[in-house]
Amino acid sequence: MSRGRGPDQYHQQLVIENEVQTEVDSEERLTIPLPIPRFGTPSRPYVFELTKIHWLWDLSEPASGVEYLGYAQLSTVNLGFAFADPRTFWITEQQGSIAAAGNEDTNLEDQFKQADFTDGGGKGLLIGSDNIYLYFNTNNTNSITNKIFIRLFYRLIRVSSAEYIGIVQSQQ
Repeated sequence: MSRGRGPDQYHQQLVIENEVQTEVDSEERLTIPLPIPRFGTPSRPYVFELTKIHWLWDLSEPASGVEYLGYAQLSTVNLGFAFADPRTFWITEQQGSIAAAGNEDTNLEDQFKQADFTDGGGKGLLIGSDNIYLYFNTNNTNSITNKIFIRLFYRLIRVSSAEYIGIVQSQQ
């Protein structure tokens, strides 16, 4: 399945993360190591090509009449909340409320998110670092059982040394 990057490209794979908050409505930061081999020909290093993300919030329901919010982002550096930083490559939020009768005003479709990072030629977002960073927090859920499930679809590809240096420098 070549997408124009040559014979050294690996097929799409996925990484699954399941993160749970450690305190009620806390801010959490998670380092996600990327499975990039750092061996082989030094003139053709590997990079992580992110093609798609599937994301599912499992937020605990707050008391009735309360609005709740979950916010998350992925970036190439450990930033915390950094909406405008160019190294932040994905942001999502989940918000809703519980009506007085106990019915949730949001539905399951709002909790599942996906993003496609490929262009018209099927090439994805190139990441040159060994880690990506997840930052998330919630407000008014009043629970430590809030969970996030993440699937990262990717390929490992080889690039020239000059392209690799440019990618790493732009993401640091």
